[in-house]
Amino acid sequence: MVNYHDYDAGAVMLDAVHADDLSTVETAITNFKQYIKRNLVDLDYALPYVTFLISMYETKDLAVLSFSTLCHLIKRISIQDPSVLQHVYDPVVPFLLHRLADHKDSIKMTALKSLKTCIDSCVSRNIDSLIRFLIQDGLMIVDAQIQITVIDILDQS
Repeated sequence: MVNYHDYDAGAVMLDAVHADDLSTVETAITNFKQYIKRNLVDLDYALPYVTFLISMYETKDLAVLSFSTLCHLIKRISIQDPSVLQHVYDPVVPFLLHRLADHKDSIKMTALKSLKTCIDSCVSRNIDSLIRFLIQDGLMIVDAQIQITVIDILDQS
């Protein structure tokens, strides 16, 4: 078992992008996921973390791991400092909205839960910004399932 206090799991994960093999990247993401479940993260790196995890979603063998890690990270950020989430809306909201049309129900439900975490954590002065993201990104996607979900989310907000 790795002692997560001996190193910066986030930095190791971000450095893994330069790895030559997929298993190194997978291990780094797995360790980061375990780390954020129990420890605080360096919020100065919230945007690089989410950007990296979203980019790794495109790798078939890392899609589920990177997605679940991203969702854990969103929850961790919301617990540590909810105002930081506003700085990651640009990559996160469209990404999560597209997951609402996934063929796997577990992905859809987790994406919806993470979107709701973003909404629930939104500082009142920034709610207009998040609503704009939902309208611009969610209602412009030509997928009735996503549009209906976004309308439901907006109706509940």
